[in-house]
Amino acid sequence: KLVVQTDVIKRAWGPEQEKGEPDTRKAGDIQTAWASATEDAEGEWLELEYADSIMPVEIHVYETYNPGAVCEIIGYTASGMEAQLWVGEDPTSPDESKGVSVVRVTAHVKTKRIRIILKSEEVAGWNEIDAVGIKDVDGEMHWAVRASASSTFAERGGGLIGPVVIEAFR
Repeated sequence: KLVVQTDVIKRAWGPEQEKGEPDTRKAGDIQTAWASATEDAEGEWLELEYADSIMPVEIHVYETYNPGAVCEIIGYTASGMEAQLWVGEDPTSPDESKGVSVVRVTAHVKTKRIRIILKSEEVAGWNEIDAVGIKDVDGEMHWAVRASASSTFAERGGGLIGPVVIEAFR
């Protein structure tokens, strides 16, 4: 019997690139970050799920290509209600090559799922994000375990990243 372990495989530019800590070390159009299907489209978002319900005080968005498009962050309560955690101007300027946008959460809501809203149409090019960490009230950083997005460049056949682990059993 042949078993293929696929949980270590990520599509290039897919939302699954958001799982875990940042791993895109330099600025640029790099396949280890999420990218939308097209550049400068309206209504782009990235949704992240965390292992535990968290009382966030800060959210750290690791932008690696054409930063500056983050404009709102929504959290979801256990019952699925939306709560605006932050809204404003992205702390990382579009003039930068990359950056970590650290925003203070303005609502006191426990959440294990957040949505990052982008104003992609106002910041030219693909606005790529590598990871999103949530710092809790105790100062501990939490990293996403699942991610989805409004669209992804991975659907355009970007390929796979990561080791393919194949184990053979008799």
